[in-house]
Amino acid sequence: MIDPPEIIGQRLERLRVELGFAKQQDFANALGIDKSTYSLYKNGSRALTFETACIIRQKWGISLDWLFFGDMQQAAIQTMAKIGRGTEDTHAARTRKKVAR
Repeated sequence: MIDPPEIIGQRLERLRVELGFAKQQDFANALGIDKSTYSLYKNGSRALTFETACIIRQKWGISLDWLFFGDMQQAAIQTMAKIGRGTEDTHAARTRKKVAR
């Protein structure tokens, strides 16, 4: 299950400070949301939206697993790095493997 909004809000506030945003307004602007919306997220009165979480992920590389679950395990990252983005042409990959043999 996703962590409660108040826990996610605490993570967001710590993230804001760690990223060097002195003011909530500046962080909210960077996210493209109103300060009042950020305040609702921070206080746990409103659940963080997937869209806003994706902005955080795109801008600062913060894992969605960490944002929503507090998960800091590196094993999944290592596995994903081995797999790649999944955009490689599988035929080309098979051809390279045959040539390498």
